[in-house]
Amino acid sequence: MNYAQARGLINTGDLIAVRSRRIGFPLLTRVVTRSPYTHTATAIWLGHRLLLAEMLSVGGVLAPVSKYADTDFDVFACPLPSGATVTPTLDLLGLAIDYDYGDLLRLGLHKLVGAPLPAADNDNLVCSALSASIYLHAGLPREGLPSIPAPGDVVAWLGAPAKLEVRR
Repeated sequence: MNYAQARGLINTGDLIAVRSRRIGFPLLTRVVTRSPYTHTATAIWLGHRLLLAEMLSVGGVLAPVSKYADTDFDVFACPLPSGATVTPTLDLLGLAIDYDYGDLLRLGLHKLVGAPLPAADNDNLVCSALSASIYLHAGLPREGLPSIPAPGDVVAWLGAPAKLEVRR
């Protein structure tokens, strides 16, 4: 289904797992993580607007889901009760969180050569760590989630098949 067909079926708290086929950083992410997922974000409805809570190089932002209308992505149902992710999403985006390029390096070394991850993530996050943090702050148990998760790790942690496959 395309984005226009899927939009009304996406709920607050759903995980959006992007399958970018572009070269550059998305290709590197796919190769290093051995996953089709190159980015994650969490959906939130604010009024009639469907937005994403996501980490970009500028930090945590809210952006329209429609920005991915020309990109393939999968939607995974929120594993928590309806509305449980709203306050954690807005609280986390209200913090001064920077994108963590060091975590990218740590994650890459972990995936490529098995280098250990730190026991806990620090205050800065990559995209998938923000998505996971929203669920953790909303009460989802951490069991099975690496301290610095890649996009595919968050998908695996949720433990359910995609509820929607959005293709351009």
